[in-house]
Amino acid sequence: MAEATPPDKDAMAVLRHDLRAPLNQIIGYAELVTEDLPGDEHRRTREDLEKIGRAARSLAELISREIQPGRISITGAGTPPPPTAKKTDVATPPPSADQETPAPHKPAVSAKILIVDDEPENCAVLRRRLEKEGHVCTPVHDGETALARLAAEPFDLVLLDIVMSGMDGREVLRRIKQDEALRHLPVIMISALDEIERVAECVEWGAEDYLPKPFNPVLLRARIGASLDRKRLRDGEQEAFLALQESQRRLAAELTEAASYVQGVLPAPLDSGPVLTAWEFRPSSSLGGDAFGYGPLDNETFGICLLDVCGHGVGAALLSISVLNVIRAESLPGVDFRDPGAVLAGLNTAFPMERHGEMFFTAWCGIYHQPNATAKCFSPHGAEFIISPPAPCVLRQEDTLRRFL
Repeated sequence: MAEATPPDKDAMAVLRHDLRAPLNQIIGYAELVTEDLPGDEHRRTREDLEKIGRAARSLAELISREIQPGRISITGAGTPPPPTAKKTDVATPPPSADQETPAPHKPAVSAKILIVDDEPENCAVLRRRLEKEGHVCTPVHDGETALARLAAEPFDLVLLDIVMSGMDGREVLRRIKQDEALRHLPVIMISALDEIERVAECVEWGAEDYLPKPFNPVLLRARIGASLDRKRLRDGEQEAFLALQESQRRLAAELTEAASYVQGVLPAPLDSGPVLTAWEFRPSSSLGGDAFGYGPLDNETFGICLLDVCGHGVGAALLSISVLNVIRAESLPGVDFRDPGAVLAGLNTAFPMERHGEMFFTAWCGIYHQPNATAKCFSPHGAEFIISPPAPCVLRQEDTLRRFL
């Protein structure tokens, strides 16, 4: 060739691609027809097809070896060739008239695969190869159509040619990986392009793997299987993550509902009458077993109770509400609820920790006697206090025991 212009690396890569494309089709069809002709009666035909395949591979190797910078020069490399008309479809060659198509090999799990190649013949060969493996294939011949199909329907895998007219495979890959809905879709780059820099670039952008054309059928099957296995693993992890998120959402909603119930059973503040009360509810990050209650026992006495169940969670909250409801209903048999000590003794008998999941609670009880303005308080350890006259006080749940035990 003439050496009027310096070799252009990209133009030389495209030339290798264009020269090897028909050879890849010859190799692919020769392998497929050979597989469809078993038996001794087709031995000579298989041998001829194998010779054709070997000759095509040798020529493809020669093209890869000789069409390199420094060995040849391309004239007119700066002028792109006129676009060639695209074939809309190429029929897959039928099997021989005297030979029935053997039963296809079925993979463990079939996949829906999108084949993207601007050479319809290449799509036809690859489609037939994969459909014999039991997969469902959809061929498209340009990047824009590929992205439109991916947006319209789900696929398990994309086989994407690097060198294509218009939007090339690298741009298609970049857009797939930038799309949040598609970024986890495995993409295997398939091309006759043998420049490692572009292959590495595709892998860096998120391509799952790479296969050169003409591809080895065994290697193709193995890499597709490995990519699909990884996809199923990621899909399983995503499903588990979504299920965990949903479970956490339901649990958070249930805990919020439980916290609202706990807050709802607390007595309302009293802003009029002989006894005035006020309190502030400050929710914590987890449901707990804190509760309190108060109210008139008769015309002369006013009862107060503060309790704290050990630990946190639904169990602690349920136990605290159970104890509080018993106190509010005065449902301890034989207990005078005007006697704080008797109330605590009755609760201790009614709620042994071995019958409530080893949970226990501490409590403080007090009775305010309105006629003589005295308050009688009782702690779990039997210490009794008489406060006269009772001064206004602030009780916080966290320091109740420190102040009254």
